[in-house]
Amino acid sequence: VTGLWDSFADDAFIRDAESGLYFDPSKLHVLDHKGEHLSVRGPLNIARPVQGWPVIVQAGASDVGRQLAAETAEVIFAAPPDLASGQRFLADVKGRAEKLGRARDDIKILPGAFVIVGDSVEEARAKRAKLDSLVYYESGIASLSIALGHDASGFDPDGPLPDIPETNASKSSRERVIELARKENLTVRQLAQRLGGYSGLAFVGTAKSIADEME
Repeated sequence: VTGLWDSFADDAFIRDAESGLYFDPSKLHVLDHKGEHLSVRGPLNIARPVQGWPVIVQAGASDVGRQLAAETAEVIFAAPPDLASGQRFLADVKGRAEKLGRARDDIKILPGAFVIVGDSVEEARAKRAKLDSLVYYESGIASLSIALGHDASGFDPDGPLPDIPETNASKSSRERVIELARKENLTVRQLAQRLGGYSGLAFVGTAKSIADEME
């Protein structure tokens, strides 16, 4: 990192807010670094974005995350599991933004989704199962325990998810995981591997079925 930073002369960063000049490109030189682990011409030199300023992107659906997005974000990546949840998320975040004096259209919400396409739904599901199977069970069971608010290490890995007692952990997280296990008829091992990999919004199927589901 130090070597890359050496691409810039000490006085290259003008930081003149009044003139709008923050960097003098004439004082930049090509590093052409070649090392044991990294070779790079450097540095990255790209044009100013068309907006004229960096676009602030936020991801996170917690209460704190939503508030941060309402205050600062121009784009939000969100992954609600269904349309109703997405509508509630949109109303909440844009409502918060309005209370802060921002316009609702100041924030664009984009779906964060995991897409797996196959020539058939069965082929796509097999691809997903293969990816999930690569997750170490010990890592997955730890993620499952956190999501359930209950130690899942003693569960039968190849049996169904047993009844989970109520805890003080997040009820929405617990219910989401229980519903996932029930809906897809997952064993504890499969559920743990799903939680240890990617358990968010996913579209798995053919190009047509995925397009239909997205609509």
